[in-house]
Amino acid sequence: MKGVGKDYIELQELGSSTGSNESDTGSDWESDSGDRAWFNEVITSINEWLNERNSKHQRIVEWSYVVLSVCIMRLVFASLVFPNQEIQLIGCGDTDVIWKGRMDECGVLGEKCIDKFASHEKIKVRCPAFCRNGGKAWDVIRYANKTIQYEPFLIHGTSYQNEDIVYRADSFPCMAGIELGYVSELWGGSIELNLNDSWNKSEEFDADFPASFLIKPLKGGHDLFIAGIFTGIILSLGAAFLVFNEVLFYFTIFGIVYTTVVLCGDSPVEVSDLDSSLDLISIWIQRLVPLTSLVWLVRGKYKTLASRITWIIGLWITSLDNLTFEQLPIDRLVWNDIKNEKGGVVAVLGVFVLVLTCAVYQAWILYLEGKLMRYVINYSIGLIVFIIIGNLHSSGLTLRIHHWVIGLVLVWGCRETPPSSTLLHGLCLGLIINGIGRWGFASLLEPTVQVSRDHQDITVPKPNIDIDIISGNYTLNGFESCQIYVNDILFSRNCVGDGIDINDRYVRAWACIQGDHCRWSDTVVLTNLPRAEHDEMR
Repeated sequence: MKGVGKDYIELQELGSSTGSNESDTGSDWESDSGDRAWFNEVITSINEWLNERNSKHQRIVEWSYVVLSVCIMRLVFASLVFPNQEIQLIGCGDTDVIWKGRMDECGVLGEKCIDKFASHEKIKVRCPAFCRNGGKAWDVIRYANKTIQYEPFLIHGTSYQNEDIVYRADSFPCMAGIELGYVSELWGGSIELNLNDSWNKSEEFDADFPASFLIKPLKGGHDLFIAGIFTGIILSLGAAFLVFNEVLFYFTIFGIVYTTVVLCGDSPVEVSDLDSSLDLISIWIQRLVPLTSLVWLVRGKYKTLASRITWIIGLWITSLDNLTFEQLPIDRLVWNDIKNEKGGVVAVLGVFVLVLTCAVYQAWILYLEGKLMRYVINYSIGLIVFIIIGNLHSSGLTLRIHHWVIGLVLVWGCRETPPSSTLLHGLCLGLIINGIGRWGFASLLEPTVQVSRDHQDITVPKPNIDIDIISGNYTLNGFESCQIYVNDILFSRNCVGDGIDINDRYVRAWACIQGDHCRWSDTVVLTNLPRAEHDEMR
């Protein structure tokens, strides 16, 4: 008997149990673990049953399980992608169902968004599970004379009639529901938004705003996110035992994990109606075809049950990156993001030490197998290529190392047979699947303005808005186009105008030159003094 260790079972090379000349006909399971006799008896019985028959029975078992897995996933994910729900699903940090945006999407004085609030509509919405991290404001949001980033955007007030908590109209409804205990972090939930065209000034925002909303709890409407994840994990573990052919096993697991990530785990589209459901299916197919070719090139070896299980564990850990590593205070591997997020530097250093430890361990394995020098040469060439790319781009582009690129770079050194190597291989392949499934083949070079979480061009001179409090006139010189915001609402699209009142409190400008090269001014805080007081943005 061919043993590979006391703690795991070896899957013999394909076709060895039947003596067949075909290399893809199946395989046997054996165990040399003496302290697990009952488990060995089960495996031995399976081996004897398979050995008494030809490889055709193995194929029947394999393909029957694959077909069964497809049918189960079809049933589960159909209910997730095409939910039979009358209540609309919105994203954790989404406000579009009531308020279209924070720039000029709602028009001058919010005219495009105010109708629902003026008629005091009541809107029912469903919130997804696991919003604690997904409901953060990743981009910089300006309100009053402050900024918010890496936390939910929630501006509180109080009701005129009672002590109920009121939220400013552009607050995140789902995060407000979680804050009030109406939405479960694990299962999501449904809430009712009671809209109102008034705002009672509060300590958080002591100025006028055209609208607000109250939240009331609703029963039901839970998110089946956990059911989809649980289904994918169970089916992948079953494949480790029942799909003997290595190639079929590899693509079965890949199909299960990729489908779970795109359609459920970390979907690129928030499913809210039929059109968004169809968009999600389209993206699933669009990215599947090239990704399949890529994962075939980086496949490893999975001849033992231990190597299969450890590979699957690593694969799920990074494929569900939004539930694992994204819980760390690391937004993106961009220096400005790392230093701006609390705990970001420490978290990145911790991850770096972990990756370095794994790399040293894997290098030792490659050294023992006499393959280290070949990998050192290949990775050195790759490093030189990255350095060249990073130094050849123009000043308007930023080099971004996406996590699918990190996985693709590291996966080549983790394709060996020890269980520890398959764990690392699974971690790297999971990064590739999650990155491409969620964001597509994102470019290494991206426009600097798009990479910036503030979306402003700091090479543009900072605008300086001049306000005459007595006449209400304002002037902004040296710019081609302007947007004037008063109390966080678009007031005018002119660089010169009037109508600003001392009671308006907060004024700032978004000014542009040469088309889309734009920058924010400092916020002007109006007081009852005869002149404006400029308050530097924090």
